[in-house]
Amino acid sequence: MEKTNNSIIVKEFVGSHYEDVPVMRNGKATKRTKQVRVCDYAELNATGYLYNGHEIFLLDKDAEDEEMNFIRTYRADGTRLTCMCQFGRYGEADHETTCDYYKKSKVISTHSSGYQGSTGRGWGASIKRINW
Repeated sequence: MEKTNNSIIVKEFVGSHYEDVPVMRNGKATKRTKQVRVCDYAELNATGYLYNGHEIFLLDKDAEDEEMNFIRTYRADGTRLTCMCQFGRYGEADHETTCDYYKKSKVISTHSSGYQGSTGRGWGASIKRINW
């Protein structure tokens, strides 16, 4: 893959915590409180690469890590790169899942195995189209 000089900042989910906030009634705060879950995000750098004529962005911390086999891929606007998959050999419905870049084989593939059905059976997921 050829590296471009473009870089973006991606917000990635880190964790969550609970905060106590007052219960509102008629637009005013009451004495009662409730717990609300608040998500925490970290801003990470991503560098652009050319893959089959399309620019994808890979997180710098994942690309430098030698133990990491797959790297999450992003579009130029900071959203995850997705693909339309077919689950099983004769799957009729298209399923939208996220794409990952595999370092060893140097291809874009999906982490989804197709085993998320009610019976826990499946034949794997095959990519039909990547939503660049």
